[in-house]
Amino acid sequence: MFPRRPRSSIPSATTGSSAPEWSRSEFLEFPGSTTGPWRRYIDSVDVSLRETNPPAEREDYTIATVRYPRTVPKDEECAKHLKKRTLTNLYNEHPTWLTLAHEKLDNAVFAAYGWDPAMPDDELLAAMLTLNLAGAGKSR
Repeated sequence: MFPRRPRSSIPSATTGSSAPEWSRSEFLEFPGSTTGPWRRYIDSVDVSLRETNPPAEREDYTIATVRYPRTVPKDEECAKHLKKRTLTNLYNEHPTWLTLAHEKLDNAVFAAYGWDPAMPDDELLAAMLTLNLAGAGKSR
């Protein structure tokens, strides 16, 4: 859980840059089943691949070229910038958008469990322990 901070300590401006200007998309191409998990990345079916890769018992089984999109740095300079974009650095910077996202998630969890969002940490930990023990089939 992201450390809870009083609302007054949340910065008012968003920090950091977004990555799209530092990256480009490219496609990784490999053979895959048209009925498998990669089917949404297949543009068209190459029937000639069916003959070189005999099908299983199913008539609809066909191998096609999967075009999986991935994001890569635009150039070496961008690669240097992106290498610094780690989760550790992100959490050390505490950007406003991340703090707000965690607050929204925390509030949704509190609402789902029927807990008061203002409950002290010791009560929160006790409630979480009770749920954990109940899930493990033990009593406190």
